[in-house]
Amino acid sequence: MKRILLWTLVAVAVPIASWVRPADAKDLKQVVTVSFSGYDDLMQGVGMIGKIAGMPGLPLMLEAQVQQAGVGEALKGLDKKLPWVVALKIDEDGEEFAVQGFLPIRDVKSMIKALPMPVEPEDAGDGVLELKAPDRSIYVKQHGAWAVVSDKKAAVVDAPGDPVKAAGGIHEKYHLGARVSVNNIPEALRRKFLEMVAFSVQAGLQQMPGESAEQFAARSKMLQQAVEQMKTTVNDLDALTLGVKLDEATSSAYLEFTTTLLADSASAKKLAKAGEVRTQFAGLVAPDAAMTLHAAQQLDAADIAQAKANMAALRANALAEIEKQGLPEDQAKLAKQLAGDMMDVVEKTLDSGKLDFAASLKLKPKAFTLVGGMQIAEGGKLESVIKRLVEQVGKENPGAASLFKLNAEEHDGVRFHVLSVPINMIEEADAREKLGGLVGDKLDVVIGIGDTKLYLAMGRDAAASLKKAIESRGSSAKPLPPAEFSVALADLLQFAASVAEDNQKQNLQMVAKILQSSPGKDHVKITGSPIPNGVRVRLTAEEGVLKAAGMAGMMVGGPAMMGGPAAKSKKKTPRGGDDQ
Repeated sequence: MKRILLWTLVAVAVPIASWVRPADAKDLKQVVTVSFSGYDDLMQGVGMIGKIAGMPGLPLMLEAQVQQAGVGEALKGLDKKLPWVVALKIDEDGEEFAVQGFLPIRDVKSMIKALPMPVEPEDAGDGVLELKAPDRSIYVKQHGAWAVVSDKKAAVVDAPGDPVKAAGGIHEKYHLGARVSVNNIPEALRRKFLEMVAFSVQAGLQQMPGESAEQFAARSKMLQQAVEQMKTTVNDLDALTLGVKLDEATSSAYLEFTTTLLADSASAKKLAKAGEVRTQFAGLVAPDAAMTLHAAQQLDAADIAQAKANMAALRANALAEIEKQGLPEDQAKLAKQLAGDMMDVVEKTLDSGKLDFAASLKLKPKAFTLVGGMQIAEGGKLESVIKRLVEQVGKENPGAASLFKLNAEEHDGVRFHVLSVPINMIEEADAREKLGGLVGDKLDVVIGIGDTKLYLAMGRDAAASLKKAIESRGSSAKPLPPAEFSVALADLLQFAASVAEDNQKQNLQMVAKILQSSPGKDHVKITGSPIPNGVRVRLTAEEGVLKAAGMAGMMVGGPAMMGGPAAKSKKKTPRGGDDQ
């Protein structure tokens, strides 16, 4: 905290700059941008967290800590509404670099004087102040309403007049964000990177002991296609951005990663096409489930070719493993045929040009139910594999085969095949009791197969849950993003408490109760969504999750975080203390 202003930027800028050469007068392009949205914006977000968590004194506590750190006077010269920015620039040859940090400070000399600095600044000429450290110097110069910081004097002398433009809008979207402008990286550096990757792959592409010629050929093709795809993607990249936001509009917080591609590039067109598809299994994404997962993607020719190369490697490995088992000739032949048929179904599904699946897991103290579905090709062929597999099991173990019921029933064109395992078959008493409490007298696993659909259900009321899912497979209360994984933490922790040891139940139930105080807002989600010429992946923590995290912090921080006496006492700490 002691060097919260100047040295925060130095901490970012110096590690970057320490390995680069000083820039000359060449034209430089900005490659890396780091932006902090500003002091006021951060405190507003912190206030939201405090309000949600029942800690109204959280901003006050942070303010008091700033005062105790001895930077209160320095803050007087800070424009708290403007962002802080660090920029790394590079020339077109990839040889000359410059790192610049920007702080919205109107009087850099007064700020440095007010900070508890270990050294005194010296005049380096051209209006530049030099702060000498044992291993290097830091240079600072006033540019209008901004202080520019770098470990190279030339970088602070030659600085843009409006650093807000250098932030590239990152400060408007995130409290803290970083962007790599890949398209600004010199072509020579990108080419060198790709050559190094290709060389590394080629150097490691040797036939391994025990690997057959077919396995090696399949693996080689898979890796070579992956390298070619990566080359295309890297050359089509525009920028990569990572940011953190405390979002007052939704009372949530999120970490977001975005990838943008050059407009009209092959990768951009491919991504736009992939995002057009909608899942046919929206009804399987139950709003009251503890966990849900869904994804739908349109595949292009390159995707299909890469996936088929992967499947070829998997097929070769599977057949080789069967050979190693030393099975009788007739069993080995059947095993190879069944494995081959299953992989044929996967390859035919890939040929359809679409991946589409969804699943929901419901967890209650006395219930466990999983339901999922996906698009396939040649459902009849997959069904034949299952029937032949059960037939073979029956020859070797009639008792195990009796647990299967093929063609148990049909619903809406989907044929059900059921595996029922009596709970009393479980030897360990405690496990038998816990599982029986969740699923009943038997664990049912239902496989549903249609011509182009595959379903799976297991747990309590598995067949009834699957029928309901089939009937509502295309429905949804609202449009779904192309891909999302969601966890309702209240249900998850309640379920965990129901099966936990006695000494763990209380803590789990306490956190679950906090989460339940924000009904329907206790989720952690990972969501993939299209954006113009790109894609966004967002990790979101909803209001209830922030509340639970805040309450945990409150228990650690005590009354100061509640806005109580400790916080008030800190507020009265005199400004400008240097070693408190």
